[in-house]
Amino acid sequence: MLRPLYRLFALLLLPAWLTGVHAEPGTERVVLYARHQANDPNTPYMLALLALAKSKAGLKLNIQPSKSSMNQGRATLELREHTGQVHLLWAMTSQQREKELLPVRIPLDKGLMGWRIPLVRKSQAALFEAREKADIAKLSAGQMADWPDTEILRANHFAVSVTAQYENLFAMLSHGRIDYFPRSISEVWQELADHSAMGIVIETSSVIHYPTAFYFFVGPLDTELAAGIERGLEIAIRDGSFEQTFLAFNREAIERAGLAQRRVIRLDNPLLPKETPIRRSELWFRPQ
Repeated sequence: MLRPLYRLFALLLLPAWLTGVHAEPGTERVVLYARHQANDPNTPYMLALLALAKSKAGLKLNIQPSKSSMNQGRATLELREHTGQVHLLWAMTSQQREKELLPVRIPLDKGLMGWRIPLVRKSQAALFEAREKADIAKLSAGQMADWPDTEILRANHFAVSVTAQYENLFAMLSHGRIDYFPRSISEVWQELADHSAMGIVIETSSVIHYPTAFYFFVGPLDTELAAGIERGLEIAIRDGSFEQTFLAFNREAIERAGLAQRRVIRLDNPLLPKETPIRRSELWFRPQ
């Protein structure tokens, strides 16, 4: 009974906090981004893009991490309910996520999230090499329960084991409870370094690919913040500074991935919204 009343009360308060913590015109708005697991490989690049958008659009934002760490499911709930605990999330898009939140439809990593290199146990470094796609699908992939990747893999008839804790996935892999943990090119190298003592290595033969977009998301009524970030990123795309930032953070990871020497295992993404700007070629990474 209390839930509808809470939501109504929250909505009545929206004009005060959507315009920022400070009421005075011209002052900075505090924007809390969802703080994920410790040492999130995506954080430095995402903060660089936020700083770029802020600079290009002249946004008066004070960008800070949320007070508590939260997974994507909780961050989505906080944004959807406008609790004020978080104002911005970066995450992979899906039809459901775009129904619940307001996306800034610029793929921040140019689709790199859809290029997945498997982490495997050291004794199985060439796990995929002698297997057909149908056989690989029978192997157990580790995922978080609230990641869109989980649904994408299952929609392609891949076996998936899930957990609610990110660090559990590395322990599950190390102890043989999953066969592999597919990670994006932009994440896998730091994660490998952080967990190498657990006997985890990069699978050497293959890369999994599905089309996807990694966006900034805000609450469904926070249109001013979304529009400002989008305006700044579009300016950066036009003047080349977005591409420069992308390469500064991702060139080394792309080169290390050696995609030309890997077999590409292509999957469909039934979660991809029709509004995804697939036809804007300047927004997407394509291997040489």
